[in-house]
Amino acid sequence: MTLDPKAYQEGFAAGEAGIKRCPYPAGTREAWSWHSGQLEGAAERGGFSYSTVTTPGLAFQILAARKE
Repeated sequence: MTLDPKAYQEGFAAGEAGIKRCPYPAGTREAWSWHSGQLEGAAERGGFSYSTVTTPGLAFQILAARKE
């Protein structure tokens, strides 16, 4: 499965804002990408370092490895 950059960025922004509800249907590429971004955005909001804003970071890479 490949990342949807738009959904990832939306998720990242949602994570920074403290939003937890994904707007995409469960199990879709968009939902998976959104949750990956949300995880990293939430980490940023909590004061933790995140890997990157424009490309998938560590959380996404871990999730991607599990899917293969």
